[in-house]
Amino acid sequence: MKIEKIDQNKLKITLSPTDMLQINLELDEQEPQNLLEQLFYTLEKEYHFSVLNEKILLETVPSVQEGYYLFITKSNIKAEEKSEVSGVSIFTCSDWKIAEYIFHLLNGNITKRCAIYRMDGEYYFVLYSKSDTARKKTKLLLSDLGEWMDNPELYEGVLQEYGVFLTYLENFSEFLKKSVK
Repeated sequence: MKIEKIDQNKLKITLSPTDMLQINLELDEQEPQNLLEQLFYTLEKEYHFSVLNEKILLETVPSVQEGYYLFITKSNIKAEEKSEVSGVSIFTCSDWKIAEYIFHLLNGNITKRCAIYRMDGEYYFVLYSKSDTARKKTKLLLSDLGEWMDNPELYEGVLQEYGVFLTYLENFSEFLKKSVK
């Protein structure tokens, strides 16, 4: 098990398949709540990451190479710390031709900004928009071409850390010209 403190409100725990087997064995011997309490105690003592009297979000993300990532996020972030962009959506497809088609659909239309990544054989469009209306239009436009990711804020961090950043939407034409050669 590898524990990384991302910031004062977020931790990432990498669980290998061996770690997962160990956890399953421990769950057979004790209640899951006790296992979480032990984990939280360790996080407080060794990483100064206290979740006492905090609302937390626990999220798991599967990884082909690592096993699972467990993200623990404290929800005490103030509203004024949020960026001017009101929403992040992540759309994924596995076909390069579909990715090109999505570029042509999105180019200059609905999104404020879009970053494009590749990870585990998939293309990910991280779409930033200022309004719910723009997000809904984008979802309607792309609904038959691939899948929308749940928990986009979480996946955005995973893509930034483990994905291969390809380009931003505004540079995609240049990127296409270079990748065709």
